[in-house]
Amino acid sequence: MKKLISLLILTILFVGQNFGQSKMVVGKKHTIIVDIPENWLQAQNDQLPFFIKPDKKEVSSETYMYVYGIDYNSKPELSGWIKGNNDYISDKFKGVKIDTLNQKLDNINCDDYLTGNHLTITYEYPNERNEVILVIECKNTIVTAVLSTKDKTELNQLLPSFIELSKTLRILGTVAQTDNNRLVDSLKYVSDMPYICHDTLPTQLSVGCGDQIFWRVVKQKQDIIPFLLDKLSDTTQTAVPVPNFGGQYTVADIAYTALQELIKDIPTFELLGVKFDKNGCGYCSYWNHLQKDIKNRKKFQTNVRNWYDKNKLNLIWVSSQQILTCDCARRHPNGGHFELKQ
Repeated sequence: MKKLISLLILTILFVGQNFGQSKMVVGKKHTIIVDIPENWLQAQNDQLPFFIKPDKKEVSSETYMYVYGIDYNSKPELSGWIKGNNDYISDKFKGVKIDTLNQKLDNINCDDYLTGNHLTITYEYPNERNEVILVIECKNTIVTAVLSTKDKTELNQLLPSFIELSKTLRILGTVAQTDNNRLVDSLKYVSDMPYICHDTLPTQLSVGCGDQIFWRVVKQKQDIIPFLLDKLSDTTQTAVPVPNFGGQYTVADIAYTALQELIKDIPTFELLGVKFDKNGCGYCSYWNHLQKDIKNRKKFQTNVRNWYDKNKLNLIWVSSQQILTCDCARRHPNGGHFELKQ
């Protein structure tokens, strides 16, 4: 088990922020999307990137849930993994009671990456701590969701939250991670957008810095631009509120912000066909116009696409650490952006 945890720390990265229900855990060969259950909060943990605790006072240090994935060079075997884990726990914690929990999960089926095999194990330790581990077999990954409680009573109270979390798990493989269509589709899970960020090294608890789903899309540079253009009419609402003006970001709004991070000085209001409200609420004319009618979004999409097609051969790369859409202290993850050459 120590070896597995060490492997976990070395191989997985976190994508997601504290605000909003859907989070992503990303490894070299997998992407896990999971929702935080009601009345639970993301907590800081240096070793476990998705780590949540109940939203209440005086929570035991033994009470938490987490999700992680461990990648392998060849297909891992569910039964072998569980046997190795059970043997380790039985040896380390003498007297531990091990059982299984019948958990039907319609979201864990055989597909491009999942094998459909999964099993939920329960552990009752001598010190009264209880643990439930859902183990999911994938083609190159073992995904584990874990609930830990201080005793049996607390387990019975929190087990419904664990079942709720388990039913939201979605697991993708490497192909899905690198496919630009799937990547822009993940914009609906963005939970934090660039706005005002004073953190030079933002963490999963930072706010107003843009979450790692957003920046992962931006990091694709010019390759992602055509896919972002395709999303400019997608009115799917996200969990991210629009600061100052109200309402929620749509996927289209996030896609356009990503374009603005890639290409400096896109003539937004010229392409929108409305004026910036200098004497009133400023940028509100952008939001009001796009939220008024889907036809406005589609026309804006057409205008932005035509502008890009006309100018893409005149775009040059400019090295810069400036974040274009945010009053941010952090350095730009791309180390630059595109501009129209003068």
